[in-house]
Amino acid sequence: MVVLPLLLLIPGLCAEECNSSGKVTVKVHNLLYSSKISSKIYEPVIAGFNASIEAHKGELPANVCIEVEHVHARSDEDYITYLKNKIDGDAAVQNKSELPIVLGPVGDETTLHLTSELEKFGIVAFSPFTGSSDVRVWKKSLYFLTASPIAQVLALIRYAVSQLRLQRLGFMYLKGVFYGDKEYKLTLKVMSIMGRKLCGVFELDSSTDGRASDDDFEAAWKRFAPTMPQGVIVFGSPIEDTESS
Repeated sequence: MVVLPLLLLIPGLCAEECNSSGKVTVKVHNLLYSSKISSKIYEPVIAGFNASIEAHKGELPANVCIEVEHVHARSDEDYITYLKNKIDGDAAVQNKSELPIVLGPVGDETTLHLTSELEKFGIVAFSPFTGSSDVRVWKKSLYFLTASPIAQVLALIRYAVSQLRLQRLGFMYLKGVFYGDKEYKLTLKVMSIMGRKLCGVFELDSSTDGRASDDDFEAAWKRFAPTMPQGVIVFGSPIEDTESS
């Protein structure tokens, strides 16, 4: 977890005791919670962050304190309301005695919804937990700490072809859920450059607020299964159709 060492690089954060009037409080609003995915996914990340805070707290400049506020899962609108209440017009923020940052959030849609608000408040979100290439574009309010989906695709293809030496490689993804469409097109392009092609593709029209019909799912599966892939690259958002796949 590299969030805390990054905080140490912020200029001007050094001098006197934390209890003095000249202190700066780095307020971390932890948004790494989600009702859309299992807590087993984000709890280890939060535990790692907490451990990093504990391990490096002695390295902070003398007049700097870190406070972490855990913001448990809520709707995107409630997240925006929370940020407005906590940051907009806050005297400590205005006089620069408090430096607010966000850890997270989780999810492509949530990150997209919050980006404009983060820019409005001048806040940087460290380590958004996202998957879509549509989200992974340069924005001054987002600081990603994980590999991009494009890099993940290239790594998976390299591993499947050069390490596992698979002759029949398949691909599974859902259409229309911010995650998979661009990665599928990239896979086709890379495989073509190598003079190869996918043996089969499982693709299904889906959405984040519903699921495909059983008939559509069954039809897609019957087209894919006979291709008998030795390995499959899977890209899917944490929704029902992905779990079914």
